[in-house]
Amino acid sequence: MSYSRLAGFLLICLAVVFAIIYTWLVFGAGETISIIVVKLTVYFSMLILFGIIGYIGYVLATTPSIPPEEIEKMIKELEKEEVEEQK
Repeated sequence: MSYSRLAGFLLICLAVVFAIIYTWLVFGAGETISIIVVKLTVYFSMLILFGIIGYIGYVLATTPSIPPEEIEKMIKELEKEEVEEQK
C-alpha cells in the first residue's frame, strides 16, 4: 500500500472517530459540556470565516491595479496573435 493511500485511510478513520466523539459531546454528554462544545465550534468557525474574509480584503487592498491603457495594449496584442495564428 502506498503512503498516500495509507494516509488517506488514516484520515478517514480519524474523521469518523472525531465525528463520533463530537456527536457524543454534543448530544450524549451533560448539558453544560454540550453548550461549551457548540459555543467553541461556532466561535472557531466564525474566526476562520472572518480570517478568510480579512485575507481576501488584504489581497484586494494590496494588489496593484492594471491601468486601462495596459489592458487595451494587451487586448490588441492578443488580437494580433489570433490573426497571425489563423493565417
